[in-house]
Formats: sequence, C-alpha cells, structure tokens
Amino acid sequence: MVWSRPARTFIVYFKEGGIPPTAGKTYMYEVYIIKSLIRERYYIGYSHEFEARIVAHNAGNVRSTKGYRPWQLVHKEMFADKISARKRELEIKSYKSGEAFKKLLK
Repeated sequence: MVWSRPARTFIVYFKEGGIPPTAGKTYMYEVYIIKSLIRERYYIGYSHEFEARIVAHNAGNVRSTKGYRPWQLVHKEMFADKISARKRELEIKSYKSGEAFKKLLK
C-alpha cells in the first residue's frame, strides 16, 4: 500500500478555506532495521506505516531488498516527525557495520 496525494489537492483546500485531509492527524514515523534470513544483510529505512512497508519488503516490491527475502525486524525506533526519523536513519547508516551498529542489534 502506497499513500500519496498530489500537492495541488492541499492548495485547493486552503484556497477554499477548507481543512486538508491530513489536518489533525498525527503520524508516528518509525526507523527500522531489518535482516535478511537467507544472507547476512541488513536494510535500514523509515516509514509512517511500518507494517505495510515490511509486507512490501517481503513481497518483493522493493527493488533493493527483493533478492534477499524474507526479512525480519531486528530494531525499531519511533519518532514524532519525519525530519527526526530521517536524521536518525542517516545517523544509523553512517555507522553501519561498526560497533555502534552492533550495539543497536543487541
């Protein structure tokens, strides 16, 4: 399941004085690390719909993880906003395979 909405839809709501469809909704973003069950390989990502995202990984709908299915969750962190989640994802990727990365997996 992919969630997207054209940007112009939001502009129309604001011009007409209406409330955009996402107003008042809070999304929790999750940074996750999944591990391939057939190879010693990890994938780091973030999503606001983790359950749908892991299904996509295991169904072969994600190009970078398709050849290493099935995947299992090994670590997950929650964030209130997308920016914080993205920063944390990049931080984890920066020390991938190092000591800090290994500590997350324990």
